[in-house]
Amino acid sequence: MDYYSSTKAALRIFEAEDSYLLPRMWNYFDDIGGDNLALLSDYTGERLAIKEFNDTHEHKKISPAYNLLERTHIKYWHHQVFVMHIFNHEKYNTFIGSDKPSKL
Repeated sequence: MDYYSSTKAALRIFEAEDSYLLPRMWNYFDDIGGDNLALLSDYTGERLAIKEFNDTHEHKKISPAYNLLERTHIKYWHHQVFVMHIFNHEKYNTFIGSDKPSKL
């Protein structure tokens, strides 16, 4: 999505009826960080679009995938993965995983 305007427009897909959405969804934002020339912040680009989405949606929030941030063996992309939660989704509390611990 690269830019504020395209990210803001694309995030509207999450305004669909819950029956079309999963209660949790992975999101990858490729321009969430940058080099010393970009000087990205929470108030520009994709980060600003995410902040504005979160500010205007009471039960839908996009947040970094903190489980990946703690994985020191993952290089480069882990800080670009976010998770969308729809907290009031009728299936939000339905367990879909395994009783076995996951390994990444």
